[in-house]
Amino acid sequence: MPRARAADVRTRRAEGAGRGGRRKSFHDASYGRLADAGGLADHVAALRRLAETRPWMDLDRVGGFGHSGGGFAAARAMLDFPEVYKAGVALSGPHDARFFNPGFVESYDGADAPEAWARTSNVDIADRLAGKPLLVHGELDDQVRPDPSRPRAARRDVRRDVRLSRVRRTGPRDATDG
Repeated sequence: MPRARAADVRTRRAEGAGRGGRRKSFHDASYGRLADAGGLADHVAALRRLAETRPWMDLDRVGGFGHSGGGFAAARAMLDFPEVYKAGVALSGPHDARFFNPGFVESYDGADAPEAWARTSNVDIADRLAGKPLLVHGELDDQVRPDPSRPRAARRDVRRDVRLSRVRRTGPRDATDG
């Protein structure tokens, strides 16, 4: 965190409804709502509430970061809440449920639910992009193929500053390990 401190970066973590390791009621809250990325509306509300009592918080400079499902959420935050999330780093995000592990997708959005899977596509709503994303992919996640994160993830018809970095595995640990 030395660089973060030097840049005066503040971090906050908000837990969304439906996260793993919780009671069934938490999972029920997110079933059929995979596109909501773990309750991003709740995260935005939490940021705004925190800023009411913390004048040092600058809500004009908010970004997201995540790996795998969190990478999807970091990009989705920029697409669904561009007035809040101005930047994002998405590591190995499954940006289109139609090209992701069907067992995972079906466990959250139901089997044979193509409409729900389409709602979970960051690619299809890339025209909403207003901030500056960094998409990082390669061999970081065995479950997420890089295809939907290639430059077409921001759709060629959407002229935005999207940066894609490819990372190759260099050892037994991936880029998110300690």
